[in-house]
Amino acid sequence: MDGQKSFWGKVFSASAFLVASFLPSSAKSSAIINSNIVPEHESSLKALAPKTPISKLLFLKKAWDQKNQWLAHRSHSSHRSHSSHASGSNSPSHYSSSIAPSTPISPYTPAPSTQPRTQTAAPTKVSKSPPTANMLIGSQTCRINEEVSFFDKSEGNVTKWLWNFGDGTTSSERNPLHKYAQAGKYSIKLIVSGADGSDDIVKENKITVLEKKPIAQLLVENPVVSQGQEVSFKDKSNGNIESWLWNFGDGQTSTEKNPSHKYQQPGTYAVQLKVTGPGGSDTITDSNQVTITEAAPVAEFSATKRNICKGQTVTFKDDSSGKASAWLWDFGDGFSSTAQNPIHTYIQPGNYTVKLKVTGQGGSTECTSKDYIYVSSDLLKAGFGQSHLSCTAGESVTFTDSSKGKIKSWVWNFGDGATSTQQNPHHIFLEADTYTVTLMVSSQDDVEQRCQKIIMVRPITTLVEKSELENQKTTDSSHGFAWTTYTLIAGLGAFGLNKLRKTLIKPKTDK
Repeated sequence: MDGQKSFWGKVFSASAFLVASFLPSSAKSSAIINSNIVPEHESSLKALAPKTPISKLLFLKKAWDQKNQWLAHRSHSSHRSHSSHASGSNSPSHYSSSIAPSTPISPYTPAPSTQPRTQTAAPTKVSKSPPTANMLIGSQTCRINEEVSFFDKSEGNVTKWLWNFGDGTTSSERNPLHKYAQAGKYSIKLIVSGADGSDDIVKENKITVLEKKPIAQLLVENPVVSQGQEVSFKDKSNGNIESWLWNFGDGQTSTEKNPSHKYQQPGTYAVQLKVTGPGGSDTITDSNQVTITEAAPVAEFSATKRNICKGQTVTFKDDSSGKASAWLWDFGDGFSSTAQNPIHTYIQPGNYTVKLKVTGQGGSTECTSKDYIYVSSDLLKAGFGQSHLSCTAGESVTFTDSSKGKIKSWVWNFGDGATSTQQNPHHIFLEADTYTVTLMVSSQDDVEQRCQKIIMVRPITTLVEKSELENQKTTDSSHGFAWTTYTLIAGLGAFGLNKLRKTLIKPKTDK
């Protein structure tokens, strides 16, 4: 009987202990005291008490049910004991129980319930895997020094990125920007890493980098000039350039890098430059780049003779180029002229410097010739005489020099292609004609003077009887002669000769 008390005492204590475990700490001690928990049973109760809250409740319920069963059994036993005493039974026990005191309390197993109940789900085991690398390239074709965008499209837990752009440079940014300095094809590699591992992806020859397109620029060093003057052009383009094409706006072109050009007409010209390189071509046209003004005339002159004697005249000729509207001559002896082609007489001997200034719409220029005219102090005068004023073909004529001054040379021109340097030459004219004979004499100062005369050369003639010519042809080609009337021999009929002239002009020749 004492064993049963001890057992159920433990049960009661356990029940109270379990109830107290769900109470606040302030009420816990009170619950333990009121349940009459024996202190020495506390360690046993802790050993019997389950560890989880649900099991504790189930255990408490089972203990509570067993307690009620025990109380009911005790009440029944007590009633039966009283009955036994009343009937004279001398049993020493106060109560009896069908539950053995030494029977241990087994964990309570609840019966299946149709009521829903809440349960805590067991943790799900997560499988770990490395990230999957992927990328997106903003532009697969670019030019040198143009920015290219790269985007990370990897999946999974990524904490680190390593980009390799294929040109020796890298980046640890997630979405970097990059510029390529050289043309070519480049492969891109991306390595992504996370807590569960790493992965990489390579895209071969994914980026094509082209040469930078050149930018055409030009410079005109002297944009305003007169026509005929050179204009210098300079290429100021940027980029890798292999060829140039200039258009000067007047129909002329050049493939030089820095050309020069002459414009022949006044006006304003737009210049165009096209540059071409590996990266492409570019063209620039600058309007009103070159202004060509009308060129000033370029002064230049000449004279009919430069060495003269005092008192002789010189005719000057304007040989200027360009459009001149005004002339100003300075003859060097204090006299001037505004005529285009003046005539001037020098009175005093000496050397004279001549100047000519010409003016036009484009401006004016001046030409100066030092010691251009020489005036000799000698009085040089050319002259000659001849043995015949007229002669017959084949007849010799003597020419006699009658010039005045210090003469050092004579030059004769007989007008038939023949010349002579003798002072007093002889000459035969072979054909009848009119000839101009010229004598040019030179002095010790190289002053020249000329003299000209005309000489008439007659054909060879013979006289024949009239009867010989009657009913005859005026020309007889079979004999190689031509018949004509020689007008210089006039009045033959007046002398009563009644004859005509047979004139030998020249033998007929086949041409």
